[in-house]
Amino acid sequence: MGPLASHLGGEVVAAGDYDQLIANEDSLTGKYLKGELTIAPPAFPRKWKRSISVEGARQNNLRDLTVEFPLDVLCVVSGVSGSGKTTPGQADPLSRPPEDQG
Repeated sequence: MGPLASHLGGEVVAAGDYDQLIANEDSLTGKYLKGELTIAPPAFPRKWKRSISVEGARQNNLRDLTVEFPLDVLCVVSGVSGSGKTTPGQADPLSRPPEDQG
């Protein structure tokens, strides 16, 4: 979609597989995929001092996941559909699985 979004408009600029996207001269995504356009990483990564930890998460398809999410920086969780990306953020922090209660 592009070049604008939301209430500003937007239109399908390119559609198809990888080869079709990179062949389309109007596709910004295609230009990034080909390496014609790039985004330079910052010279110095932002340091973080605070975080939220999830320990031993066992909900949905997670099996004893322990992870630390940094605060005050952009943090991205990526993965295929159904891999459990949103589960740690949806859990009640005070709840425990039934086998841990008692």
